Amino acid sequence: MKRIFQGLGMVLGVVLVAILGLVGYVAYDLNAGEQASDFTNTRFSANGVELNAYVAQPSEAGQYPAVLMIHEWWGFRPDILTKADALAEQGYVVLAVDAFRNRSMSGVPSALFNTITYPEAQIHADLDASLDYLIGLEKVDAQRVAVIGFCFGGRETVGVGVRNAEQVHAILTFYGSGQINTSEGLAPLGEHDVAVLGVFGAEDDLIPMEEVETFKTSLTTLNLAHQVTVYEGVGHAFVQDLTAAGPSSEAWQEAVAFLGEHLLPEV
Repeated sequence: MKRIFQGLGMVLGVVLVAILGLVGYVAYDLNAGEQASDFTNTRFSANGVELNAYVAQPSEAGQYPAVLMIHEWWGFRPDILTKADALAEQGYVVLAVDAFRNRSMSGVPSALFNTITYPEAQIHADLDASLDYLIGLEKVDAQRVAVIGFCFGGRETVGVGVRNAEQVHAILTFYGSGQINTSEGLAPLGEHDVAVLGVFGAEDDLIPMEEVETFKTSLTTLNLAHQVTVYEGVGHAFVQDLTAAGPSSEAWQEAVAFLGEHLLPEV
């Protein structure tokens, strides 16, 4: 019996050490690792705080269509700069926004913890304020505005569009898990004729294809201009390399073409 208790004590000790180690890692990753401010180039006041963002825009004077860009669940990371710069080269003013108020995660445990515990109402308020800030920028044509997001950002993109349908002309959601997908929830998009692009991976374990089909059916029911594309052979978060041949660059080019169709002036 004594040996059994000793064995249990050792197991509990190992479990405790593992838990403490995980808690320590999450705390470090959330607070002492890289932060969004390490990558952003703009700060603006909203909801009583200074929010971080990255602005990419054409160098020439003029009025351009605008894109609000929302990052994955890792928070603001350098990959989002690459996407913002790529769209700026296509003739857009892009505001890549930090939705987590300077938190940037590198590990799954901290990203999961942050996603579960971060106040949803605060995210929505900050994203809506970011959209207002983008529309107010000097080079922005307020009549040509889109929102694009990836993973966590894909879900939030749909929410921004629904809450601000009168200001948004197109939304592009990339593998947004748990996003609004019913015709009732998406109704404001129908009221304002917001064009919608949805991009998903056929092997995505986080998003059941039933959700994708519901999303597509709802957009059809609302008679919205839309494209919903499921790329074969890829899972979640597959749009990373924008230039190499394959689904990643194909999906990106689909997004560029969709933006061009709905935001760029006819020539």
